[in-house]
Amino acid sequence: MKRISILSLAFLLLSGSLMAKETKWPELRSKKDAKAKTTSKATKNPFDGKKISIKGFLLPLDFEAKKISEFLLLPYVPSCMHVPPPPADQVIFVKMKNTTKIEPTYYPVLVEGTLKSASASFEMLESGWEMTGESVKEVK
Repeated sequence: MKRISILSLAFLLLSGSLMAKETKWPELRSKKDAKAKTTSKATKNPFDGKKISIKGFLLPLDFEAKKISEFLLLPYVPSCMHVPPPPADQVIFVKMKNTTKIEPTYYPVLVEGTLKSASASFEMLESGWEMTGESVKEVK
């Protein structure tokens, strides 16, 4: 009986660490940026190296492709058109795992994957996060 209890507890602890934590955009902001409202590059955050799921809007990096494997994830639709652009800690560069290809969409998406702090520059935007995406689905 004691063995079953220990195994059950171990299973619960392990399954919790494998599940993605549902994350909101404000949680990704660095405290410095939240006060100064400035753009920063890579940030240190408790989400670094963690598996998360987050809703946002997909901005393809290749507008000609019918299916994409890399894209930027933004907190809201027009954030790519605003001047100044959103802070880097509010832009996630997503690379889909296993060359998964998805169709571009204008609906919000839910992306699940492992997040890490990493700076990258794209024409008018900078990202402060990189995610290895495991799944992406439209949220209507």
